[in-house]
Amino acid sequence: MSPVNKAELLHQLFPHEIPKLLYFLQDICEVLLVEATEGVPTMIGDLTTGQIAESAKVLTELIELAREQFSQFAYDFSLQLFTGYKHVIAVYGLLNFVNIRKHESKKFSAMVNLLFND
Repeated sequence: MSPVNKAELLHQLFPHEIPKLLYFLQDICEVLLVEATEGVPTMIGDLTTGQIAESAKVLTELIELAREQFSQFAYDFSLQLFTGYKHVIAVYGLLNFVNIRKHESKKFSAMVNLLFND
């Protein structure tokens, strides 16, 4: 199953979690952009610092422009955020959203880990 299909399924099962996820993901992207600007070497998957910065910038802009649309439509959410290099940052943010924060919904956390924690 591709990251797009996994994200679409997650959105369909837990649509009420998506707005909070989008805010968290935007915050993660802003931190990654600051780190890149300050020259802090960052590795997420196989992405270079430059690829991370570019992906984080694109994700931040997409979320700002289409937050409402992404919250409502699973296909738009998954296709725009979980393709290309963006998907690496989106998955990183999603896993942090449920694991670092110890998300209150055990079902949501379990589904995220099942789908995205390879």
